Amino acid sequence: MLVHKLFSPENIELNFASPPDEVLKALVSLVRSRVQLSMDPRIFEEEELHLLHGYLGEGLAILHNLSEAVAQPLLMLVRSPEGVRLDGQTCQVLVVLISTLKESCSHFQLLAKLTALRS
Repeated sequence: MLVHKLFSPENIELNFASPPDEVLKALVSLVRSRVQLSMDPRIFEEEELHLLHGYLGEGLAILHNLSEAVAQPLLMLVRSPEGVRLDGQTCQVLVVLISTLKESCSHFQLLAKLTALRS
């Protein structure tokens, strides 16, 4: 799967903001509002919140996960003009990739392409 095929205007958020101690929760809630779920949304939030893995550096965070909860992959670009704190670093740009478990190979190929963009 190609990165540009997953990006769509509705999956770009240009003014993300959240309370400092609830960044991941707010981000998962935003993702939940954009993804097609195959389970109860509350369960999705509980299960996904602690499973996001990431790459941080130079104002960029790439957060990703494989999930049984999603029906199809989701790639979001989130911009936080004020910046949000994740693991002690301030990020202005966040990329979120959530894929179905069945598409783990495509997920890791997309993740490799996204992390290569950092270089």
